[in-house]
Amino acid sequence: MKELTKEKRIEKQFAPMDDETLNAYRIREEQVDHEVESALLETIMLQLKMEERKLLVLFYLEDYSYEEVASELQLSVVAVKKRRVRLMIKLRQLLASKEER
Repeated sequence: MKELTKEKRIEKQFAPMDDETLNAYRIREEQVDHEVESALLETIMLQLKMEERKLLVLFYLEDYSYEEVASELQLSVVAVKKRRVRLMIKLRQLLASKEER
């Protein structure tokens, strides 16, 4: 009798899940990952100067060309390219420092 009770308890603990339940867990895990990444990105963006943020938004989110970003920020194309490279290095450093914590 104890064996049957024990078996039923184990079956409840380790019962296989259907695809719908597994997909729900995966979706929730992806949502949590996305929320964590969004919070991290927001934290890092707040550490940037306004002009740096604007360059990132124009170039990566608004899909402006170097020429369009240069015109918007009243800079030369060479200056925009250099600032973007420096900014990417800065972002990598900020991200690395946040991940170490």
